Amino acid sequence: MLPSVMPKGVEHKLAFSTNAYLKFSFADSVRRLARIGYAGVEIMADVPHAYPAKFDSRQRSELSRSLASRGLAVSNVNAFTHFADGGTFDQIYRPRR
Repeated sequence: MLPSVMPKGVEHKLAFSTNAYLKFSFADSVRRLARIGYAGVEIMADVPHAYPAKFDSRQRSELSRSLASRGLAVSNVNAFTHFADGGTFDQIYRPRR
């Protein structure tokens, strides 16, 4: 077993990215991750979860409620987006049909 890099007495908590749940709403993603046992989520700042250009106050409130109702923290915001070239994750990485 590898030695811990955390100071003695510090609890390890894991988070998981909503990026893996792009076919689900943010609320469904949070519900699933909480059920699995994660302590937090990384928020995908892109379509369909939290695309900043279209992320309004109602959606921010829903996001906060979803996290609070499950007792989950935000570990970080995944800001890997293509704003500079006008695209979103969905437009860049989804196969064209």
